[in-house]
Amino acid sequence: MILNPSVIEITVIAVDYPKKALSTLKNQRDNIDLIITDYYMPGMNGLQLKKQITQEFGNLSVLGNIFYSLQFKSNYVFCLLVIV
Repeated sequence: MILNPSVIEITVIAVDYPKKALSTLKNQRDNIDLIITDYYMPGMNGLQLKKQITQEFGNLSVLGNIFYSLQFKSNYVFCLLVIV
């Protein structure tokens, strides 16, 4: 099946800390299809986040990446939770 991108609705929830991503997952698990996360984050790295997601929520798709930044900024987005 080929999907027409012009009719696909995608909702993105941006959070700035891994614990907020976990909290959002607890509240909206049935709606979230994909998590895109940075590796370098304050308090927990992307691999640790993936392990915790797997333990708490089962097999959920997590795409990890390294977004280079010289320092953590309060307005920096670390995780994107995607609803397709």
